[in-house]
Amino acid sequence: MAVAERILTKTHIYLTVRAEDAETATSRAVTIYKAFITRLYENSVGVRGIRIDMEDPEERKDLPGAWKAVGTMRAEIPDDLQVLGADNSLDAWRAIVRSTWARVTREWERDLVRAESYIALTRRAVPGEEAAQESKADAPKKLIPITVHLQGQTHSIEVPDTDTLLDGCLDKGLPMKFQCKAGVCDECKVRVLKGMEFLPPPNEAEMNMLGEALIKQGYRLSCQVTIKGPVEIEQ
Repeated sequence: MAVAERILTKTHIYLTVRAEDAETATSRAVTIYKAFITRLYENSVGVRGIRIDMEDPEERKDLPGAWKAVGTMRAEIPDDLQVLGADNSLDAWRAIVRSTWARVTREWERDLVRAESYIALTRRAVPGEEAAQESKADAPKKLIPITVHLQGQTHSIEVPDTDTLLDGCLDKGLPMKFQCKAGVCDECKVRVLKGMEFLPPPNEAEMNMLGEALIKQGYRLSCQVTIKGPVEIEQ
C-alpha cells in the first residue's frame, strides 16, 4: 500500500470575542481555538500537527466590549484526504475547516461575534515562509494611498500593504459591503478603476466567485487581495 504524502497548509483565522479586558479576551480566544482543533481532529482522518499561533487580542474600537484575536493555523494533511464534492485534498481540507468553524462558532456564540469571526482562505504553506515572516515581524507597515468611490462619495485613505483591501477600508471606518471575508461569496467585490498592476493575480476563490468575465471587467474580491501601490476602486 502506498503511503500518502503530506501537504503542509496554512490558514488565517479571525476571531472576535466578547470580553471585559485583555486577560479575559485571551483566555476566551484560547479556549475557542482549542475547541476548534479538537473538532478538526474529530472531523478528519489522517490530519496531524494542527496548531494555532495566536497574536495578542486587540480591543475593537468600533465594537465596544469586543476583542480581535488573529490566529495562524498550520496542519499537515494527507494528499488522499477526501470530502464529498471536493476535487482534491486541499479543497477537502478547506471544506472541513469551514464546516467545523461554523459549528464551533455556533457552540460558542455567547462568547464571540459571529459576523466578525471567520476563516481566511486556506492554502499550501510556502517553503521558507516562516523564516521570512520572522525576519519581517518587526518591520514597519508600508501605507499605500487609495481612492475609494462608495455610496456616492469619494474617500482618500491609506491602507497597510499587509492588510487585505477590505480590512484596510473597514479599519478606516468605510462602510464596505461584505459577508464572509473568506472568499466564498461575492458580497465584497469591488471594481478596480486604476492600479490593477499593483494587485496579485486572481486566486482560486476569485475565479470561483467572480468568473472570468467579471474579472476581465476589473472586478476583484476585496477580502482576497493586498495592494503594493496606489489604486482607485469603486463599490
